Amino acid sequence: MPQLGRFTHTASSSTTGLPISGASVTLYKEGSTVNGAQAITTGQAVTVRHRGKIVATDNAFLNTTTGTLYAVDSVTATTITLSGFAGTLSLANGDRIIAATNTPSFYTDDQGGAAVSPTANILTTSSVGLAAAYVNTGAYDYIVSGSGLNTELYQGMVVSGEAPSVIYSGETDSASAVAHKLDTINAMSTSGSKLLSLLNNTTEKFYVDKDGKLGLNIGILGTLAVAGATTLSSTLAAGTTTITGTLTASDLTTAGALTAGTVSVSGAISLAATTITSTLLVGNAKTSLYRLYCDQGTSHVNGDWVLSAGWGSTATATVAASSKDNRFMVTILCQGSGIAANPTATLTFKNGTFTSAPFAVLNWSGGTGNVQTSPLWTTTATTLVVTHKDSVDNVPSSGDTYILGGIVIG
Repeated sequence: MPQLGRFTHTASSSTTGLPISGASVTLYKEGSTVNGAQAITTGQAVTVRHRGKIVATDNAFLNTTTGTLYAVDSVTATTITLSGFAGTLSLANGDRIIAATNTPSFYTDDQGGAAVSPTANILTTSSVGLAAAYVNTGAYDYIVSGSGLNTELYQGMVVSGEAPSVIYSGETDSASAVAHKLDTINAMSTSGSKLLSLLNNTTEKFYVDKDGKLGLNIGILGTLAVAGATTLSSTLAAGTTTITGTLTASDLTTAGALTAGTVSVSGAISLAATTITSTLLVGNAKTSLYRLYCDQGTSHVNGDWVLSAGWGSTATATVAASSKDNRFMVTILCQGSGIAANPTATLTFKNGTFTSAPFAVLNWSGGTGNVQTSPLWTTTATTLVVTHKDSVDNVPSSGDTYILGGIVIG
């Protein structure tokens, strides 16, 4: 498939109209048109309608006067600062500023295999007055000159590829390279304005607003991997979605698996198979959960519960399978010497420090010991301390078991 566009120009006599052979066709980057008559001194800015493809460090000339060059010190979207001349430079409305440096190249084939020679940006007309070659698609200025011709400037001539639906970039790879860039002359700042809108037969399917945020529903058929913070104004329906930064959404719906760091949702939530590795933040929303699984984190082992001396010198704590910081069950066997009132059992959280001291919901869930009162508890950001305190007898009985079940919510 051709990657370059075909450039052609036929030179003819300004008096007879006959083809002119041997004329020169010189190609330049798209220039810039002066906006209003102006007179400047060296180092002053010229107001232009748009800078075209002129950049700082270019050398430029005016119209067809290629022998007089000016240095381009800086550019904005609508100004070009020129220097390197004495006195006052007078410019008429509509004058064209053209870059003489960093000129584009003509190529002999549509794949850009070889530039024309001896000068890459100059073609010579054939016996029938034709100059033809291949060039990267885009807008160009070019000058036609030669015997029998009035030197003439052609401005903003657009070269398109064979397949307009495909746009190829000739950008050279580098750390700062941008293959395709869309820009606006005027800043978009009004709420509701958009940088891009994609439609399907007049129906808008996707847009990018003035702040670069994506609009409308995002349907991902494959895998979506987002490295930074992600903000969604509507819903996310995806096959597999991985977000390593922060996901912020007003409404969040997932059709597939979602793995994310911190997820902040201000509206409705409907999650399919979701793993949140950090935090789920829900704003002023009603969240309806079918079934809540507290199965994340590191499983407890018996030694994670430290018993005070009041349980007895040989007391043991045995955790139930799959017990974790957020939900657990532990069986305490009271035995040995030194049994005393109000013994404690202390858990240091396995998965690190809570942001602040969490809350606990605890209950004695069986065992042979007679307990009439719910356990007392206190927490810090790193520990849970449970105290056996009973309305009948605060002293546990040797040989009895006390089964403690609970959940911890940060």
